Amino acid sequence: MNGSELHSRFGKALDVTTIALLSSLSVLGCNKGDERAPVQPPQGVLIEELPADLQHAVDVNFDDRVHLIGWKADPAVAAPGTKVTFTLYWKRTGDLAPGWKLFSHLTTDKPTEALGNIDYVNEIRKAKCGDAPRESGAAKACTDGRQCTGQECVDGACCADVWQAYGPSDWPKGAIVQDTFDWTIPNLCTGAATQGCLDPKNPNLSRVRVLVGVWRGQARLTIKNAEASDAEQRANVIALPTGIRWVDPAAPSTQPAGHSPR
Repeated sequence: MNGSELHSRFGKALDVTTIALLSSLSVLGCNKGDERAPVQPPQGVLIEELPADLQHAVDVNFDDRVHLIGWKADPAVAAPGTKVTFTLYWKRTGDLAPGWKLFSHLTTDKPTEALGNIDYVNEIRKAKCGDAPRESGAAKACTDGRQCTGQECVDGACCADVWQAYGPSDWPKGAIVQDTFDWTIPNLCTGAATQGCLDPKNPNLSRVRVLVGVWRGQARLTIKNAEASDAEQRANVIALPTGIRWVDPAAPSTQPAGHSPR
């Protein structure tokens, strides 16, 4: 019986230590052949309940195996050049093979307009070598990926498969995982502006979006609630205003006749 089943049966939350213990027994015994030793969670990552200041409760279902259950952002306006702290709340509910990871893509309000991505940040997502054989059967020393013949350089060693330090495959079932990272919003303005940002070229800059998902190799977990997903299996539920005012160049001028700006 896993933590989620016990929670349902007894109607109260288990403390994270109990959930982690149950998960460890599952990993060591009957979790789809995964016999790795359980990974110790970074301090403060596992929490017992969602915080009182949660701004957005959501439920994005990744193939009945992982759920995104909430998020918040500080500040709540992502003005260009602002460092925003995002906190996402996840819960693992099903079996996962080793090596599944989180990704985050920053876009304009149009999800196909990419502004950047974050895969290997914070205590959860930072890169580590996976279990795949390393180059030449050994941990070849490196200082950057160009020395690794198509592999990645992680902590001074060439890795054939890069995992995250505490990725979804490591999470105990039923526990809430707190995933916090900073993202500095790019300067989206073109030209000088005295009051906010004016960009007549792109009407999609009024908001930025953070699209998130769970991936391994060339695969992504399928999002079951289609209204929360885009065409690329990315959860599309995180958006912040930028404060940018778009000026339609085709709109008639509101400037009084005969008035010339100084």
